[in-house]
Amino acid sequence: MKLKKQYIVIAPVFFSILPVFSLYNQNSNFYEPEVVVWPLIISTLSAFIITGILSLLTSNVHKASLICSIFSIMFFSYSSVVNVIEGVYFRFGTVEIGANKIAFASGIFLAAAVFWFVRKSKFNFQRLTSFLLVSSTVSLLLPSITSAVHLIQQKQSKKSFAEETEQKTLQNHKPDIYYILLDGFARKDIFQDRYGGNDSVLVPYLKETGFFVAEWATSNYCQTLLSLSSSLNYDYLDKLTKYAGTHSEDRRLLKNLISNNRLLNFLKKSGYTTVSFNTGYWPTTIKTTDLRFSESWSMDDFSNGILLLTPIPALLKWKNTDQFDQHRKRILYTFDQLGRLPNYVGHPFFVFAHLVAPHPPFVFNSDGSKPIQKRGYSFSDDWYTMDEYRAQYKNQHIFIAVKTKEMINTILENSPEPPVIILQSDHGPASGTDFEDVEKTDIVERMSILNALYIPKGCSTWAEMSPVNTFRVVLNTLFNTDLELLEHKSYFSTWSKPYMFIDVTEKVRVR
Repeated sequence: MKLKKQYIVIAPVFFSILPVFSLYNQNSNFYEPEVVVWPLIISTLSAFIITGILSLLTSNVHKASLICSIFSIMFFSYSSVVNVIEGVYFRFGTVEIGANKIAFASGIFLAAAVFWFVRKSKFNFQRLTSFLLVSSTVSLLLPSITSAVHLIQQKQSKKSFAEETEQKTLQNHKPDIYYILLDGFARKDIFQDRYGGNDSVLVPYLKETGFFVAEWATSNYCQTLLSLSSSLNYDYLDKLTKYAGTHSEDRRLLKNLISNNRLLNFLKKSGYTTVSFNTGYWPTTIKTTDLRFSESWSMDDFSNGILLLTPIPALLKWKNTDQFDQHRKRILYTFDQLGRLPNYVGHPFFVFAHLVAPHPPFVFNSDGSKPIQKRGYSFSDDWYTMDEYRAQYKNQHIFIAVKTKEMINTILENSPEPPVIILQSDHGPASGTDFEDVEKTDIVERMSILNALYIPKGCSTWAEMSPVNTFRVVLNTLFNTDLELLEHKSYFSTWSKPYMFIDVTEKVRVR
């Protein structure tokens, strides 16, 4: 079968974009389709460029297409090879050779061998490249169809469950409002009991500065997206269970509730400029705010997932810069810019800042230096043994506490008038969490959180102040709304069944 030359170059393109569609389909209940756009563009352009260069080197488009197709397969199979040979280790004097170096060296040798053999061969490989085109098309067909189905279904996930907040007569004075979320930040007693740490920096400073700190605060939900969907819409998520069902894994519903939340809608109508930061975590990067800050162009967690399939992270690590460094810079940038906002954002403003720390990945020692990384880059809690998790979490917690104190102090110094500051964690740490079994989970550790509120005007507070009520209290105080305070409840749900809520209120309540 003879094919035109312009069709031959499609095979390496298809092989290069297949991993993107495959990863998306594996996680389609978590991501919206737009996350694939940049990976697809970069993969497609790279395949075309490399095929073009190889065509010049071989003077044969069929050979170039074959070589590039093989290169694409090898490139995206790198992590799989490393996982297979994980544990293989050689030492020659001071030189250490592990799985990454073996896989990388073998890949370079094999790629060079493939290029040399195909280039020197007298065959033009027309039939083989035609076969590759057909096979790559067939391989791509199923994930493409599946992705198209998800794109159609996405419209259903846009359904809004947030109610409007009744607009009341507003006071003339509107303070700036900060909602700062420290992901997985442990409550003071939990940090001491489980991690042997002593929070002598942040909580004492907050109390001295005039913050109300809820001594026995617990989260309403055990996962970030559930917790934020609830707090930003100041309501429980029972409607999601009725709509999606208890067996649904579709977290795009939560992404929609976070991006188009009740609080933002209310504050925009009240004349506030809304501000957010790039978090590096797709579901909590809000694109519906008026202003969005980012340290630089950076990849979200989906693009990082694609990158982890390849040898690029290993190359970056050898160059002493990698995804961990990008995450460090993003967190430090957010801390720095939060303190500067009063100087260059019009008042009044509302800022939402989700800092993915002290939650993994662990990128700070207690003094802020870079720790030695023994595991790959991931937001997952369960990549670590309990001892590894607790040691690295403790160090990162200490540093984040110091940076938070400095940031709060700078905000207060730079603000022309006292702002409202809500400092919370979405849930506690996870050294004892089994994400599929509540009975095997240290539920007190997971549900115990930091919950601190600084508000110029007096408001109702209590020892276990609930995140679902945070903005009910704030809006009632500042805007004379009459939002009813809800009974405090804490719910655990597994990762595979996020909407099957298990009431653990009594288990986490301090008696």
